[in-house]
Amino acid sequence: MQLNSYHGGSVVSVGFACEGMTGTVGVIEAGEYDFSTNDCEVVTILAGSLDVGLPSAPWRTVKTGDFYIVPKLSRFSVRATEEVAYLCEFVHKHPEDQAEAP
Repeated sequence: MQLNSYHGGSVVSVGFACEGMTGTVGVIEAGEYDFSTNDCEVVTILAGSLDVGLPSAPWRTVKTGDFYIVPKLSRFSVRATEEVAYLCEFVHKHPEDQAEAP
């Protein structure tokens, strides 16, 4: 388990690795934040909502139960007007590439 703090403590997460999954569970305070990633990330909103700006895409709102995919080796931004809880799964292969061929 690893504790992470970003943007002066406004974004805090706990890293984990279990049952073949690696990722973080965290909370984002109200504000706008920029991030970069090495791996593909699947981010699921557990509570609250935020706007996400992904590479080459318009900003969109993501609510409780929804998810967004961040491409590997990219930068992205989020805007929250309230605290938001999230699950971020690190994917070493793009989710769409994991489907078995017929």
